[in-house]
Amino acid sequence: MDEMMSGEEGSYSSRMSNKSEKNMADFDGEESGCDDELVQLAAQVQYVLALKIVTDFKIVLNLLILWHHIS
Repeated sequence: MDEMMSGEEGSYSSRMSNKSEKNMADFDGEESGCDDELVQLAAQVQYVLALKIVTDFKIVLNLLILWHHIS
């Protein structure tokens, strides 16, 4: 902790301030892998939603069949 607060050369704070940081423009053209992850997540969401629609449809269909038998 004392190292972070000291202004001495070679301390933690000096090394951090001397570290070069990338700007967003520096990442242009680099593959991050996020696009692939987003595509996979979107496909999973689409599958889950389709499954829910099918499940809901089956429930409604069963209720209609039951209602038909009762009336």
